[in-house]
Order: sequence, then C-alpha cells, then structure tokens
Amino acid sequence: MPMTDYQRNHLADREFGRATGNSTPATYYIALSTTTPSVNGTGFTEPAGAGYARVPIQNNKTTGFGSAVNGVVQNINTHQFPDSTAPWGTITHWFISDSQVGGNPLYYGALAEQILVITNSRIFIDAGAVQFEVGNLPAL
Repeated sequence: MPMTDYQRNHLADREFGRATGNSTPATYYIALSTTTPSVNGTGFTEPAGAGYARVPIQNNKTTGFGSAVNGVVQNINTHQFPDSTAPWGTITHWFISDSQVGGNPLYYGALAEQILVITNSRIFIDAGAVQFEVGNLPAL
C-alpha cells in the first residue's frame, strides 16, 4: 500500500534518531476520496457534509490493528462510516489520516470496486480489509 512522503519521512525520522515530535497517534482515521491521491499528500477529495465523517480506529492491539504477521498488520474489527444523508459521489480511494479533521494523510489506496454513494448509503470497512505491509530494506 502506498504511503505519502509525509509518512515516509515520519517513519525514517522515528527509526533513525529524530523521534522528538514524531510520536505515533493514539487514534488513526479512515477517510474516503472521490479523486486519485498522490504520494506528495495531495489529490484527496473527501465528501463534504451529508453525514460524512472519518472513522476512528484506535491504535492498539485489542480493537485497532492486530499484531504483525510476516510484516503485515491489519484492522481487527469492522468499521462503519455514518449513513449518507445526501449523495457523496463516486468513492474511488481511501486513506488513513492522523487527525479527525485536516491532519496528514499517511497511507492510501484504491478501492477494489468504486462505490456510488447515494442518500442513505452505508459503507463498511471489513475486518482485515486495511492491511499495512513493511517491506524489506534494500541491500547495500
């Protein structure tokens, strides 16, 4: 799964000695986008109003993300976005942010299938659907 430049730099700074100010959030937020995001952290277009809100996922091993297996971490529970009170458009991508509003996009990806959100739609994120994989470092 792609990560933004912001998150890439955040992880490198935490791992290699510049941990001040680079703490891990207690809560992450899953968000939706009607446009294709970019690695530089732009191009995200969230639905506006109509009941839309990001969905919180606690950053813990009990209700948030399970323990890593072979470098892969995934969400433990199913999460539901609020019901739409008006159309949101066609959702094509999702992303993880470090804040409920604004903040920094960290990770993102395309939906397996686009979703046309009309009034009274319900969108769920199934358990295990959000997966993060830590890749291998390049050889020297």
